[in-house]
Amino acid sequence: MPCRAATAALACALLLSACTWQSGRQEAAPRSLAVGAYSSLDEAGVAQVKASRTLRLDMRSGRLEKTAVGLDADRDFGPDIDTRRTGKLHLVIAAPTGEVSDDTDYVRFDTSASRTDFREITYFLTAPSLKELSAVVRDGVRRYGIDGTSAEDWIASVETDPQTRSSFSITSGTSTGVSVNYDLRYDGAAGKHVVIVHINPIG
Repeated sequence: MPCRAATAALACALLLSACTWQSGRQEAAPRSLAVGAYSSLDEAGVAQVKASRTLRLDMRSGRLEKTAVGLDADRDFGPDIDTRRTGKLHLVIAAPTGEVSDDTDYVRFDTSASRTDFREITYFLTAPSLKELSAVVRDGVRRYGIDGTSAEDWIASVETDPQTRSSFSITSGTSTGVSVNYDLRYDGAAGKHVVIVHINPIG
């Protein structure tokens, strides 16, 4: 798929960047969303997200409709939100049976003119070591129902050769009511590793 190819290319760029994943939540900037409010993705909304470093999305229906975030239903592309120069933002996606939440510095939205919703939300997590990457992966297993056996098999295989390079997509989890996929890019020699998180409607 073209969007996955573009995502993979961006992941390679992130591997060369200096950003690192942190388990703790970064403190939000003063201008945050009101309690219970959701972000919009029009120009003003994206500016607010960058200023507050808070992005809240409503997928409680299982989908993210374009009109619900202030965009025309026939818009053929979504925004890319890049805060790599200013610090990570806190992303929360309210889902039908839970929520997806992480700290990230890049979020992208994929759609087409023929869809009224977004077909995919993608964001990126980074880790400086296999130990921290394994913690990220296991956290996804615990919170989102990502396949634990698949995850542990991959971790065990990389532990046998920590200097290897590996690309691996773990079987998606659906416990929150949306599909959460962890697409791993591991480079032992470089010491920088990326988790590309894909959020898709189920069905």
